Amino acid sequence: MRLLKLVLPIALLAYFVLAYVEPEAFVALVEKTAFPAVIAYFTCLLAARWLQALQTRIALSSTGVEVGAVEVFRAQLVATFYTMFVPGDLVGGGVTWYLLKRARRAGAIIAMVLVYLRLVFLALAIPFVILGLVLETRMHSASLLAALAIASAATVVATLPLVFRPAARVAGKLIAAVSTCFGGRAPGIQTALATVRECIATCASASTRATCAVFALALAQHLLGAVGLWLAAEAAQANVPFQAFLWVWPLMIVVHMLPLSFGGLGVRELTLIYVLNTLYATTAESVLLLSMITLLATTVLGLAGGLWNSFLAVKPEQNAGQRSE
Repeated sequence: MRLLKLVLPIALLAYFVLAYVEPEAFVALVEKTAFPAVIAYFTCLLAARWLQALQTRIALSSTGVEVGAVEVFRAQLVATFYTMFVPGDLVGGGVTWYLLKRARRAGAIIAMVLVYLRLVFLALAIPFVILGLVLETRMHSASLLAALAIASAATVVATLPLVFRPAARVAGKLIAAVSTCFGGRAPGIQTALATVRECIATCASASTRATCAVFALALAQHLLGAVGLWLAAEAAQANVPFQAFLWVWPLMIVVHMLPLSFGGLGVRELTLIYVLNTLYATTAESVLLLSMITLLATTVLGLAGGLWNSFLAVKPEQNAGQRSE
């Protein structure tokens, strides 16, 4: 399975390059890259990551778990480093969870908060994708819209118990009913269900101010992500209007969440060439350059996270050695 996930993105990218890209035209386009737009894109990416760190700090603080935004920011960069090697959105969340809970006895609530934040992000992002597909008549697909509508409804339903206390009470009763079905035959499962029930109630008990801040920061991240991808497209001379990225960017997020390739490699290019070429006649060379710019930025952030984490891991050992002397 791991070998398949390694070979698949390479095969998809190779197919994209061989089928669509003219090497000479791509090299000529690279020479015309608008580097100020690349720098602006990287700045937007950093700003979005920082807002995500602030959002996580606020959400955790509302549940009684105190953590600094800088610590969350570092954990997210380290998670980006690991997702360079192991595909899947769950891996990034798992690494972030491990780093944040490592010095705390609140692993369950930290995990629930990370799930909550991801659900909020998707609950706000997927409707933009649906709206974009509805408005763009050339992209109409009943099956795709139906799948997205189901995903959106499921995301909203899953988010409600983590935001509203009445919904949390309903979810708690359902979990309790499921727990009683096991009787005394599976105490481990019953304990896990009780923990989930408690974590849901804790998340739902957050103040209205904290909840509004979480949703506002999710919208801000969405806007920054769209601006950033538009800047990357400008650098690659893709000639796509900004409003298109208000739904193309969350579509890319959904694509990246699929555990098919590393960082969406291969899948991202084929999706972008289908969407952008169909709607705006964007060339394959521009799509490839756009993809390479985003991949480069993600790689730089991932390497920065890996180096930062390595430095902090070595520093305590050095301090311990100095104290022993």
